Amino acid sequence: MTATSQRLVVSFPALNPAEANRAAIDLQETILAACPGHDTLDVQVHKDRERTMDAGSTLVVLLGTPALTAVIGAIRSWILKYGNSVEIKTTDGTVLARGDAAAKIDIAATVAALRGTRADG
Repeated sequence: MTATSQRLVVSFPALNPAEANRAAIDLQETILAACPGHDTLDVQVHKDRERTMDAGSTLVVLLGTPALTAVIGAIRSWILKYGNSVEIKTTDGTVLARGDAAAKIDIAATVAALRGTRADG
């Protein structure tokens, strides 16, 4: 990844570990399908705690600027389709969206925030 890479962490706090794992894998597939050919994208399921036996319940998305809009749009579409409450954070812990309100995430404003610019300019 480049210096302009972003890291998003998507978790599913309202789901049990097995359900969260399934949600993370499904969202991973959704993001990858929405972003074919983006070589600035890496989407992986991670464990919250290493000592657990689950396969992982958090999705970590590393992406470059070209994939931002597609990734945020894919996450929003997935939430609208499945209705799961999610929490989306940046590397520094800034919460971009939490709970059911994540379904109403403003794609342009979120992309602008991640780029460090304003949505209207």
